[in-house]
Amino acid sequence: MLLGRDNPAAPSSLDQVVEALGGSVVPYASKNKCCGFHTLLVAEKESLAMSGNALENAIRANADYIVTPCPLCHTALDAYQPKALDGRGVSRSIPVLHFPR
Repeated sequence: MLLGRDNPAAPSSLDQVVEALGGSVVPYASKNKCCGFHTLLVAEKESLAMSGNALENAIRANADYIVTPCPLCHTALDAYQPKALDGRGVSRSIPVLHFPR
């Protein structure tokens, strides 16, 4: 289901692409939640908390990487990863891949 025909409450089109390319989809709590980038300039602490939740959830679910079609999510989850994970007790980082549609 691509190009506006995906279920907004439970999108699966990106999962289908990842699987078609040989990857496995790992479910985790923040998988389809906002990364918080839109509030970064006015509420950095809250923005980093949202990004940190997504990163920590993916890492604790043993994901090898995160794939996002959104350039803002890529920036928040990749470039701000050290700040977002600071103080969370997470022992590793996770690669974030941007897969534009």
